[in-house]
Amino acid sequence: MDNDNQLAVIQSQLGEIQVSEISTNEQYDDASRMLVEVKNYEKALKADKDTVLKPLNAALKAQREKYKPVEAQVEALKRALQTEMSKYSALMQKQQEEAAAQATEAFLNDNDIAMPEVAAPVNPVGVRSYTNKQVKIDWDNLTQRYQKELLERPAVREVAEKEIRKDALGVVANGVEPRKERGVEVVVTKEVR
Repeated sequence: MDNDNQLAVIQSQLGEIQVSEISTNEQYDDASRMLVEVKNYEKALKADKDTVLKPLNAALKAQREKYKPVEAQVEALKRALQTEMSKYSALMQKQQEEAAAQATEAFLNDNDIAMPEVAAPVNPVGVRSYTNKQVKIDWDNLTQRYQKELLERPAVREVAEKEIRKDALGVVANGVEPRKERGVEVVVTKEVR
C-alpha cells in the first residue's frame, strides 16, 4: 500500500472512533481498548511517515554536506578581507592623527605658517564625553489617566500581565502564597494524558 493510501486509511479509521464521557466500568474498558487502538495507529503513522521522510532527510543532509567546504571557504575569505580592511583603516587613522599632530606642532612653533586642513578627530584621541540621564518616577504622583494610558501600551501590558500571573499563582514551594485581587481569577483545569 502506498503512503497516501495508508495515510487515508488511518485517517478514516481514526474518524470512526468516538470519544464520550465515561461513567461506567464497561465504558472505561471500551475507552482503554480504543486507546490501545489509537496508539497502534500512532505507531503505524510514524512508520509510514518515516518511510517517506528518512530518504528525504538523508538527501537533505547530503546536499548540506556538499555546500559545507565552500561555505567555510567563503567565511574564511570574508574574515580575512575584513581583517585587512580593519588594519588599513587603523593605519589611515594613525597617519591622519600624526599629520594633525605635526601640523599643530608646526603651527604652534611658527605663527607664520597657516594651519592646514587635516582630517582629525574633534576630541583628543581616547577622550569621549558621555551624558547620563536618569528618570526618577514617583509612582504615587502619577495621574490615573497616565497609568491607564501606560497599561494600554502592548509592551507594558504584557509585562504587567506577567507580574499579575505570578502574584495570582504564587510559589507555594518558596513560601509565596497566591494573591487574591478583584478582577483576577485563577481558572484551574485538569488534563489527563
